[in-house]
Amino acid sequence: MDRRALATRINGLCRLEGTFTLRSGQVTDHYFDKYLFEGDAGLLRELADHLIPLVPPGTEVLAGLELGGVPVATALSLATGIEAVFVRKVAKSYGTEKLAEGGQVADRQVLIVEDVITTGGQVVMSTENLRHLGAHVEQVLCVIDRSDGAHDRLDAAGLSVLSILTAADLDEAAAGAAAASSVKPLHRNARRVQDALQAAGSRSRVIEVETSARTAEEAAASLGVEVGQIVKSLIFLAEGEAVLLLVAGDHRVDPLKSAQVFGTASLVRADADVVRSATRFPIGGVAPLGHPYPIRTLVDESLGRFEVIWAAAGTPHAVFPTSFGELVELTSGTVADVG
Repeated sequence: MDRRALATRINGLCRLEGTFTLRSGQVTDHYFDKYLFEGDAGLLRELADHLIPLVPPGTEVLAGLELGGVPVATALSLATGIEAVFVRKVAKSYGTEKLAEGGQVADRQVLIVEDVITTGGQVVMSTENLRHLGAHVEQVLCVIDRSDGAHDRLDAAGLSVLSILTAADLDEAAAGAAAASSVKPLHRNARRVQDALQAAGSRSRVIEVETSARTAEEAAASLGVEVGQIVKSLIFLAEGEAVLLLVAGDHRVDPLKSAQVFGTASLVRADADVVRSATRFPIGGVAPLGHPYPIRTLVDESLGRFEVIWAAAGTPHAVFPTSFGELVELTSGTVADVG
């Protein structure tokens, strides 16, 4: 996933619309809930992949700041093997009375890790506290730099800022999504899938890609993910009944094994006319939900390898992200070894 796609994904997840009262007392019609991306395991993994190249050589400790920096530092620590500590805003007054929980920071090269930086005030205070403990702190690494380049306080503290995204990147992604939405509404099939997702209580959003996502390989290339993360939606006939198999993109179906789960002797691959009649979708765009009537469904257990998986959304150019657990819930599917 490139930076632009990452910004679009974070915006789609965290930029909320409604009526919100800010800490200042001001009322606004939108709100950026950063904790939504910090709690998304698949997105944290993507963020760690983007953060790794930014970690300065010689870094010995990742210092995650309370609260948002903690999950980011943890994900980065898991990805790099670099030790992490968790820095409180105020040292606790009981037990060990520590400010930095975890290992030692004295005489070690420490990289501050934060989720979002705006003014940098808390970063400066935490840096001073860590330096007082003997840590060598020169840089801060964050996911989003919302300072618009105004790093006066950080510069004065002798800190340089490293970030994946800026406020401008998020604004550009939001503008792009709004423009795409206003210029080109979802295809009617994709709209039907989106409506079905919303009716089921899912927060997932259908997206349309420029390149074809008809095959698992094409979809993986368009999204920049592994082929196994693509959900193939395959319609078979079980003694004349249309049934649906949701299979990992890198797996093949064993019709005899799958037939046993359905309680039938064999499965026969359905042709294009049967597929459209059963699902109202074309081959290459069959979604796992949004059908005219319930379809008995098997879900490939191997899809559980991934935190995020991608399913077709009604056309060969429309997809939506979900999780293995949510996919099973959305389809009322039976989890099975289908290959």
